[in-house]
Amino acid sequence: MPSIVTSENCIDIVKPFRDGLAAEDLLDSVQFIGGIGTAALAQEATIILPEEKRIVAPADLYLSRLRPDGNVRDVDSLVLSSDESLIAQVDTIAEETVGAQLENSTFGFRDAMHLQAQRENPFGFSAWKTFVGDRYAWPSGEVDKGLFPFSVPMHPDSLESWHLEIGDEEYPVANPATSILNYLTRSISGLRPKDAVKIQGVAANIFGKAPELIDWTLDGPGQSQLELGKVLHTLREPANHAGILVVGGAIELHPLPIRSLMDHPAFMLHEYDTRTQEHILAISKVKAMALHEAESQEAIVTLFQRYAERMLGTIIKNS
Repeated sequence: MPSIVTSENCIDIVKPFRDGLAAEDLLDSVQFIGGIGTAALAQEATIILPEEKRIVAPADLYLSRLRPDGNVRDVDSLVLSSDESLIAQVDTIAEETVGAQLENSTFGFRDAMHLQAQRENPFGFSAWKTFVGDRYAWPSGEVDKGLFPFSVPMHPDSLESWHLEIGDEEYPVANPATSILNYLTRSISGLRPKDAVKIQGVAANIFGKAPELIDWTLDGPGQSQLELGKVLHTLREPANHAGILVVGGAIELHPLPIRSLMDHPAFMLHEYDTRTQEHILAISKVKAMALHEAESQEAIVTLFQRYAERMLGTIIKNS
């Protein structure tokens, strides 16, 4: 097992984790989400090659292990499976190679029975405490992106790994357009204020270098997740003066009439009576608007990430 490397550069810190996965023949089962991938996509010098599903970043790419507010960054790894033993194995490798230098967050596909349970008990605790999106795997092999009371099917191509090259090393990462969609659908409040400036720049860089990914997002494999992003943006916007979210100068999220969400294909509660649907939608809107307001307060976000985020794993990870 590679030893822990002490460094202020996330690239150096994550490399032993990558090497540990390779030693166990697990690289094809994992994607590095956010972090070094987002840092690479923000660089003007980065090359994006869609036909090869490859991203070539500058060899000297640097990402500080500390955020601008002083909090330690995360190393987020998505295991492309619902196999709990595999997820635990990847998590162990991360802990043994990264240590305390970064906050380790290893997650995989969740059992879609969680979505079914929320649908059957829409006023239950599991539904009430859901604030973040997750990927849910069905026995058929299909995967949904869900954030109660909405879920959409994920096109298999949107889960396909790309290769990020940094010098002589390769890291499995998400499709660059999927990376943008992840930020639009990770929170019930939509694109979080703390991510907005960063993601606007990253999206402009992606769509400028690989304009074919615009169509991929609008009308191709990313379309369903973009629609979920539109729903979440609708929830968080004031109904009387909802704003349009333009992402990277290329993608527009137009808020929908709030009551139309009850008829939206992504709404999970079509079989319920109108009164129940209205109550659930109202609760979801309150959650989205309240969370967006809290996330807009920089001091609150800093303190939450530093002291509370890991303790509140039942909310953050929908566990």
